[in-house]
This record gives sequence, C-alpha cells and structure tokens, in this order.
Amino acid sequence: MGGNIIVVPGAREFSFHASGTLSEGRLVGVATAIDPATGDYTVIEAAINSNSVLGYVDTEWEDGDYCVVHTGPAIARLYAASAISIGEPVGCAASGEIKRYVGVGSTASGCVVGIALENIAASAFGRVFVNIVPNPVAGGSQNA
Repeated sequence: MGGNIIVVPGAREFSFHASGTLSEGRLVGVATAIDPATGDYTVIEAAINSNSVLGYVDTEWEDGDYCVVHTGPAIARLYAASAISIGEPVGCAASGEIKRYVGVGSTASGCVVGIALENIAASAFGRVFVNIVPNPVAGGSQNA
C-alpha cells in the first residue's frame, strides 16, 4: 500500500531497477549489480549502518521493477525497527528500516537519514524529516 509521502517540499525522485523486493517505507542504496538486460543501476534495501543511502521507497516493488526512489528533503513515513523518540536523529537499521542514530565523530556509523517528527514505536511507521547526510568518518559504501 503506497502513499507514505506526506509533504514533498521540493523532494527529488529517480527511477532505478529493484534488485529484490523493496518494502514500503524502507531506505534503499545502490546494489553492487547492474541490471544485465538494460545496463541500469539497481537498488536494494539499505544495510544496517549504511553510509550510502540514496533515498526511500513509498510503496512495495518487486524484483526487476522500475521503482521510484525519493531522496528528500521531505517528510515521509518510514518503517522503524526499534523505538525512536521525537527529535532524535535517525539512521539505517537492517533491511532498510530506520533506528535511532547513535554515535558522534569516530564512533558514528552510517549516515544520518533525518530527524524523527514524532515518537515512533518499534515495528511501526512514523514521520521523519528526511535529509540524508553521509558520515565522512564512516567511509564508503556499506550496502553490499
């Protein structure tokens, strides 16, 4: 069921091929494979602590579908792996889900995806101001 974007104040969106099933409200990153049939880039659900999140999907996509990836800045409903409090920075949990971002400086891992705009329960959707900021300390891709 789509429609998780609440407000789109100038958000950008791009089309990629889905590499595997992408669930709604999940963060995605570039897959290591290029679609052999088309030569197009593919995306997968982002890995835990990924520093190469491209954006998020607001509906479910099947393997091989051309999917729409939203990059923000925007307010979106994303799916949380664990509880997040209003105002906390948000990072990437496993399977493209979100979690409370932990760490500062050299102990930080992955990128900051945005800020929680409400208290979000574990295993539930919640509103997040999405503004993806890679962590320069964390280094390159952690998606593969």
